[in-house]
Amino acid sequence: RVYNGPDGRKLFAAPVTSGTDLEMPVIADVDGDGHAEIVVSSDNVGGDNFCNNAVSATELGMPHGGATYGLKVYKDPLDRWTSSRGIWNQHAYHITNVNDDGSIPLVETPNYKTYNSYRMNVQGMNSGGAPVGDATGQIGIAPDSGDCITVWHLYALICNRGAAPFGQGVPGTFYDGDPRKSGKAICTGHTGAATPVGKCQSMTCDWKNPPQGSTDLWFRADDDGTGARPNSECKSGNDVAHLGGGVCGSTPG
Repeated sequence: RVYNGPDGRKLFAAPVTSGTDLEMPVIADVDGDGHAEIVVSSDNVGGDNFCNNAVSATELGMPHGGATYGLKVYKDPLDRWTSSRGIWNQHAYHITNVNDDGSIPLVETPNYKTYNSYRMNVQGMNSGGAPVGDATGQIGIAPDSGDCITVWHLYALICNRGAAPFGQGVPGTFYDGDPRKSGKAICTGHTGAATPVGKCQSMTCDWKNPPQGSTDLWFRADDDGTGARPNSECKSGNDVAHLGGGVCGSTPG
């Protein structure tokens, strides 16, 4: 099962049968795309009746079938899961017991001195192994939208889904069109305070002489207006927000 972190709400469930009643899922970036996946094995040793005793008939409105087999890899289709190491070498995995190339250290660094975790992979890493942040964006409700003729005060949230805080001044840029497809930059703002892990900070900027009526708004976090990304991040591709048919002075839907 996959749960929502802040409130524990169940987001995903899938049946996994096993002749030993339970198989342990492991977390690793198995396809090298910069996002974690869930890997779990399954079998029906002992027969279908034995295996299906512990499998509920339905969950989250989806019917569960019979026994499952083999290795399964689950991933978020929107790639919102944080980055993770691409290796998990044993049942008692604890990060420091194996090197990135799969070799085993002759003298292992005690896990508790660096990560203090056990059977849990390291998250939010850059290619050098250091924890970094992950900026995502959300178009928000402006406390003051301006007069909507000479100026439209645009408002957004920049959130940190990574494993290290961002300092003050993370930029964000609004675009008239998808920034991934040559959208035109409108204006750029910056956060006014540091952004801890799991928190958000607001930013604003002004669209001078905005168009009248509805318009599609795009926003990209950690974008300085030229397309450059000033901050090191553990993930890419999850930093764009879109508001279709936005109207100055209205509440984003």
